[in-house]
Amino acid sequence: MKSGFFYGWRIVLIALIGQFLSVGSLLVYCFGVFVKPLAEAFKTDRGSISLAVSLVSVGVALGSPISGRLIDKLGGKKVISFALIGMAICLFALSRVQAPIISLYICYFLGGFIGSGNSPLAYSRIVANWFNQNRALAIGLGNAGVGLGALLIPILAQFLIQSADWRQVYILLSLACVLVALPLVHFLLKNSPADMGMQPQGQLEISATESSAMSIGAAAATRSFWLLSLSILCVAVSCTGIMTHLSAMLTDRGLSPQIAALAISLFGGASLVGRIANGFLADRFSAPLVAAGIFGGAAVGILLLWLYPTGFTVYLATVMIGLAMGAESDIMPYMVSRFFGMRSMGTVYGFVFSAYTIGAAFGPMLFGVGFDKTGSYQFSLLVGLGLMIVAIGLMLVLQKNTKAE
Repeated sequence: MKSGFFYGWRIVLIALIGQFLSVGSLLVYCFGVFVKPLAEAFKTDRGSISLAVSLVSVGVALGSPISGRLIDKLGGKKVISFALIGMAICLFALSRVQAPIISLYICYFLGGFIGSGNSPLAYSRIVANWFNQNRALAIGLGNAGVGLGALLIPILAQFLIQSADWRQVYILLSLACVLVALPLVHFLLKNSPADMGMQPQGQLEISATESSAMSIGAAAATRSFWLLSLSILCVAVSCTGIMTHLSAMLTDRGLSPQIAALAISLFGGASLVGRIANGFLADRFSAPLVAAGIFGGAAVGILLLWLYPTGFTVYLATVMIGLAMGAESDIMPYMVSRFFGMRSMGTVYGFVFSAYTIGAAFGPMLFGVGFDKTGSYQFSLLVGLGLMIVAIGLMLVLQKNTKAE
């Protein structure tokens, strides 16, 4: 390989920009600022509205194994391109939805199903193709685009909703897919170093690992696959539930919508830092132990949010929980590639990502229904704390299991 700047880092930058406009950024992370306007428009409660973002996760859960298989067969570039076109259509349709609420549900479900091809699943597979050395850091930097989207898009959406109309926000998001993300992917993204006559960074160090890569059937027969999947599911229920309802949770406590939007942005910013920090640490230490430590910090954050719901602790708590939200999206593809190899990484990761999205589907419903039944989010926060503790335990067992293997 020629000396100088490795081209794979340009792929990481493209992945970062692309994921700024991924399914998570456009349909999930900014959903919190839409909860109240949508509830008013459809004249219904928050639990019913929250079902829409849960259906995004259901769609992603069902679509991820299919997208993962297509990515292994066709390459991530084609899958991402078609997914962007489909997402743009769904977002535009959201700007035109009217009662009954089933129309809202259909648009969000299809956005998730199609958008599973425009998610960390596709980009992580491409980045992993380029890197053997520094793989976790590269994946984390690429996935940081989702954190940037979570940091900036809620502020923009909140501003536009207050100054214009929530329907116009969906139109702008639709245009961003086809005018920004699609050209970037089509002209600049490369599936693998082989497309340019190059080799992955650090090829010689782990060639034995690549040669022993597992199929999805072999991976699913291992204990590590289920420990990883269940831990990620627990984190997704807890973190996604909190993230989706954070704006409503804080405004219910008397904080202004602008402060609530800032808290959501802090959540997104912490998610961004979590992706990068986790990648840096996982390249140097045991990945399950790194994840367990970050999940432990999130458990403390949830406890603070439950015990001290106002003041500085709110912002500290959201940062600690956001760090975990970023870490799990990075730790998934990295551990899949290291534990099960690259041969069927897209397919295996697609199934693990489904576990995450199933949790992400249940989390917002848990918090929404919990609020409707009790009049507050306290019970749901307590459940989220318990699930985070379970996730920590599963990661510690995974650490022992991988050492035994």
